Amino acid sequence: MQILSQSANYYQLVEPNKIKGYCLILNYENFIQHDHRKGTEKDAISLETLFKKLKFKVKRHNDLSKEETKTALANVASLDCHSEYSCFVLCILSHGNEKRG
Repeated sequence: MQILSQSANYYQLVEPNKIKGYCLILNYENFIQHDHRKGTEKDAISLETLFKKLKFKVKRHNDLSKEETKTALANVASLDCHSEYSCFVLCILSHGNEKRG
């Protein structure tokens, strides 16, 4: 099976009715040293809905600590099912920093 032809601008995902990929959503809403992120729950639900419609297996975590985040990433990395999926998507919803200078 050829995944990417030389003239294609995309690669073919698995068969139409199979799960295409794995999507991990890490949603951070509540912080100790930053403001509460209003609306992030709606964004997380929208992402989850979208990727489920695209036939992805979706796992979502909310407000994990640093150690829990590391564990969640390690857990998904150690899954036995990676060969069943065409791709992996990681969504991190959190505060950002605007670099000024």
